[in-house]
Amino acid sequence: MTAKNNIEQEFAYGSGHLNPGKAINPGLVYDAGEIDYVKFLCGQGYSTKNLRKITGDNFSCSKANNGSVWDLNLPSFTLSKNPGISTAITRIFHRRVTNVGSPGSIYKAIIVKNQPGIEIQVIPRALSFRLYHRVNLILSITLAFLWINFRCKAAEPKQVYIVFVDPSVKSSEATNLEFLQQVLETRIEGCS
Repeated sequence: MTAKNNIEQEFAYGSGHLNPGKAINPGLVYDAGEIDYVKFLCGQGYSTKNLRKITGDNFSCSKANNGSVWDLNLPSFTLSKNPGISTAITRIFHRRVTNVGSPGSIYKAIIVKNQPGIEIQVIPRALSFRLYHRVNLILSITLAFLWINFRCKAAEPKQVYIVFVDPSVKSSEATNLEFLQQVLETRIEGCS
């Protein structure tokens, strides 16, 4: 798949970073539980009747438990901006991560490239863990309409792609979307 031939790009196949060997020791786990998916299904317009068929449980959909894809506790973040919108948009992603790696592991988020019109913030910038310790983190992305100057055309980012990659992996599978890695990468210390 290439961006030239497949306009849906990574939306068609996910992050593309499956490595079964690394799955044995993932370091951090994003715990998405049953209630996360129930809220997502309710937010997608599933009726209580259909939700109960899927879950086999007694859950109900209401406005209070409508979720969106942005709320799923997964290690992926997607934000796109519709053409013609001239105001900045911001999306805040809340995630919970659990350390299943070495006790005392430290994970640092490093923003390596902020493009004009794109602002990325990660809170906290470093995560320090005990074994099986759970921590909340926040990622904020802002897409702005930005005039660089009157002689240049406007730069209007429409999508931001963020990929978390173990920097020690050099295989083509991990680097097939190199332009994505320029936006945000993580450096991991204390992982085996």
